[in-house]
Amino acid sequence: MTRALRSRRARFPRVIATGVAASLLAIARGATAAAGDADAPALESPPSAVPQPARGATDRWLSVAALGGFTLPDPSLADYQWQIAPHGGWGAEALAGVGRLAGGMRVWTSATRQEIGAPGAPATTRVSTTSWELVGRATVARVREVAVVATASAGRIRLAYSPDRVTLASGGGPVEVVFAPLDEWVGGAGLVFQKPFGRRWRAALQLEHRIFALDTAHRAGAVIVEERSNFGDWSARVALARHTHW
Repeated sequence: MTRALRSRRARFPRVIATGVAASLLAIARGATAAAGDADAPALESPPSAVPQPARGATDRWLSVAALGGFTLPDPSLADYQWQIAPHGGWGAEALAGVGRLAGGMRVWTSATRQEIGAPGAPATTRVSTTSWELVGRATVARVREVAVVATASAGRIRLAYSPDRVTLASGGGPVEVVFAPLDEWVGGAGLVFQKPFGRRWRAALQLEHRIFALDTAHRAGAVIVEERSNFGDWSARVALARHTHW
């Protein structure tokens, strides 16, 4: 009995040692695997799960555009011997925008002719209209890739003549008539239809109506009536713009 007891007591340490060794081996293997997992790069989230910034509301951009097109004068200017057929024009525009809103400056120039109808004078004089305007824009809708933009403008317009003076014959001798340039305020509103071409370029069709006032004089019977009259014009422009995001 004593020996048997001693024999069992002798085997208990071996069993315990064997169990502890197995446990330590399992722990070591688990630690090695955990260390390997820690060193491995983390799995990236699929692109669809990565949150994207709301670029439409915070996108900041600059734009410089060349303009070309036609201007149709107010039909009532025909009463003052203006040629009111559509005539060509050109200009440039610079805008800065944040999301759907933008503002900037535009210069636009066009020209028509006015009949003089006086003996000894040229038949017509060239009338050029040049405007410098502040422009505001807001994108109101999108149809596929085309943005529909409401626009408003305000600034100064100059009417200049060439030749700006003529000499008329009269019973008392030659009389020189000077056509002084006119500077007036002008304001307008319209729509722009704009389509992107790549990330850097935009093509657009601009349609705008503007209003300005001029001091006029006309004959009513035997009386010369002087008054301030409102006139307007319609413009259709094609714009090619270079965009820069910042």
